[in-house]
Amino acid sequence: MNVRDLYNIYESINRDIAKLKTTRSSIPVDREYTSVLQNTITSEIEKFESLKKLIQELEVEIPDDYKTVEKQSVDYTDPSFFPMV
Repeated sequence: MNVRDLYNIYESINRDIAKLKTTRSSIPVDREYTSVLQNTITSEIEKFESLKKLIQELEVEIPDDYKTVEKQSVDYTDPSFFPMV
Protein backbone atom coordinates (compact mmCIF):
# COMPACT_ATOMS: atom_id res chain seq x y z
CA MET A 1 0.00 0.00 0.00
CA ASN A 2 1.37 3.41 -0.84
CA VAL A 3 1.00 6.78 0.85
CA ARG A 4 -1.60 7.95 -1.67
CA ASP A 5 -3.83 4.98 -0.82
CA LEU A 6 -3.53 5.75 2.89
CA TYR A 7 -4.32 9.40 2.24
CA ASN A 8 -7.45 8.43 0.29
CA ILE A 9 -8.56 6.11 3.10
CA TYR A 10 -7.87 8.84 5.65
CA GLU A 11 -9.94 11.37 3.70
CA SER A 12 -12.75 8.85 3.29
CA ILE A 13 -12.76 8.31 7.05
CA ASN A 14 -12.96 12.08 7.57
CA ARG A 15 -15.94 12.29 5.23
CA ASP A 16 -17.66 9.41 7.00
CA ILE A 17 -17.11 11.05 10.38
CA ALA A 18 -18.56 14.31 9.10
CA LYS A 19 -21.63 12.51 7.71
CA LEU A 20 -22.13 10.62 10.96
CA LYS A 21 -21.92 13.83 12.97
CA THR A 22 -24.47 15.45 10.67
CA THR A 23 -26.75 12.44 11.02
CA ARG A 24 -26.34 12.38 14.80
CA SER A 25 -27.26 16.06 15.07
CA SER A 26 -30.35 15.59 12.91
CA ILE A 27 -31.92 12.95 15.17
CA PRO A 28 -35.00 14.38 16.89
CA VAL A 29 -34.31 14.77 20.61
CA ASP A 30 -37.89 14.15 21.71
CA ARG A 31 -38.01 10.49 20.67
CA GLU A 32 -37.50 7.44 22.85
CA TYR A 33 -34.90 6.02 20.46
CA THR A 34 -32.77 9.18 20.40
CA SER A 35 -30.20 8.15 22.99
CA VAL A 36 -29.73 4.67 21.52
CA LEU A 37 -29.14 6.06 18.03
CA GLN A 38 -26.86 8.83 19.24
CA ASN A 39 -24.81 6.39 21.32
CA THR A 40 -24.49 3.99 18.39
CA ILE A 41 -23.38 6.77 16.04
CA THR A 42 -20.95 8.10 18.64
CA SER A 43 -19.48 4.62 18.96
CA GLU A 44 -18.98 4.42 15.19
CA ILE A 45 -17.34 7.85 15.16
CA GLU A 46 -14.95 6.67 17.88
CA LYS A 47 -14.08 3.59 15.78
CA PHE A 48 -13.29 5.82 12.81
CA GLU A 49 -11.21 8.13 15.01
CA SER A 50 -9.23 5.08 16.17
CA LEU A 51 -8.61 4.11 12.56
CA LYS A 52 -7.39 7.62 11.81
CA LYS A 53 -5.00 7.41 14.75
CA LEU A 54 -3.65 4.08 13.50
CA ILE A 55 -3.01 5.59 10.08
CA GLN A 56 -1.28 8.59 11.65
CA GLU A 57 0.99 6.31 13.66
CA LEU A 58 2.17 4.32 10.65
CA GLU A 59 5.80 4.69 9.75
CA VAL A 60 6.56 5.38 6.13
CA GLU A 61 9.66 3.78 4.74
CA ILE A 62 11.37 5.90 2.13
CA PRO A 63 13.48 3.84 -0.27
CA ASP A 64 17.18 4.72 -0.37
CA ASP A 65 17.09 5.43 -4.10
CA TYR A 66 14.32 7.98 -3.57
CA LYS A 67 16.50 9.96 -1.19
CA THR A 68 19.25 10.30 -3.75
CA VAL A 69 17.07 11.34 -6.66
CA GLU A 70 17.66 14.95 -7.53
CA LYS A 71 14.45 16.92 -7.45
CA GLN A 72 13.67 19.06 -10.45
CA SER A 73 11.89 22.34 -10.34
CA VAL A 74 8.90 22.66 -12.64
CA ASP A 75 7.71 25.99 -13.97
CA TYR A 76 3.95 25.59 -14.24
CA THR A 77 3.63 29.05 -15.76
CA ASP A 78 5.61 27.90 -18.80
CA PRO A 79 3.09 27.16 -21.58
CA SER A 80 5.29 24.37 -22.93
CA PHE A 81 4.61 22.39 -19.75
CA PHE A 82 1.00 21.78 -20.80
CA PRO A 83 0.47 19.65 -23.88
CA MET A 84 -1.77 21.08 -26.55
CA VAL A 85 -5.20 19.54 -26.43
